[in-house]
Amino acid sequence: MCTAHFPLGFALRQQVAESKTLANIGMVLVTAYDDRGQRRRALEAGFKAYLTKPVRRAVLLRAVEIALGRADGDEASRSEEHTSELQSPYV
Repeated sequence: MCTAHFPLGFALRQQVAESKTLANIGMVLVTAYDDRGQRRRALEAGFKAYLTKPVRRAVLLRAVEIALGRADGDEASRSEEHTSELQSPYV
């Protein structure tokens, strides 16, 4: 997990993606702001989930499952139709 305000959050994601040993690690971006542009950039950068605080426990656990590859994170489950249900711009 990485906060969106972490100055090197996106750079960290890029380094993880470029690493032969770490490339398969799923990362979750957590922020206090619901910003569609940042959400899009996070997904394009390879983050598995984008969560807006406060995050409910069930949403956090689902994001961790997706990041670990234990849950389906396909486009259908990543659509914004599900965000109101989860109360988070969630991937």
